[in-house]
Amino acid sequence: MNRAFITFLIAIFAVPYSFAGEPPEWFYKAIKVSNANELAYFIEMNDSCPFTKDEVNKIAEGVLIRSRIKPLKEEIFVSGRIYLRLGISCVKWNDSSQVFSINSEFGRYIPEPGIIFDYSFGFIGIGSKDYIEQNFKSSTESAVTAFMKANFNL
Repeated sequence: MNRAFITFLIAIFAVPYSFAGEPPEWFYKAIKVSNANELAYFIEMNDSCPFTKDEVNKIAEGVLIRSRIKPLKEEIFVSGRIYLRLGISCVKWNDSSQVFSINSEFGRYIPEPGIIFDYSFGFIGIGSKDYIEQNFKSSTESAVTAFMKANFNL
């Protein structure tokens, strides 16, 4: 990516932006499942990020396990299954910082077409590896909290 594009991103997102707010009622109904003790998920990230997919996977699994939810890594291809898509995009800004976008979204696998529910738990910002990982964890926790609220009447 060229420097002008990165400068444009910074101009738009000079202040970190978190997708905030309470999910709408329809969203909770959409992610209600019969077995809330497990959740399928998968991670999408680009090669520009300053960490490996395994490092990010450990963060996601940790959030799920601490919530007493069995992580079903990449087991999304079951008809009707609710899953969590965890996406990270990074663009190198300088030696110690990245421009990044994190999106955590629920979907339901239905062969042709799959459905992504139009409510994202995410974060956009600029920062170091630790800062990105911290916000990835926070985004994942927000999504898992919504899943628990929908399924455990919290």
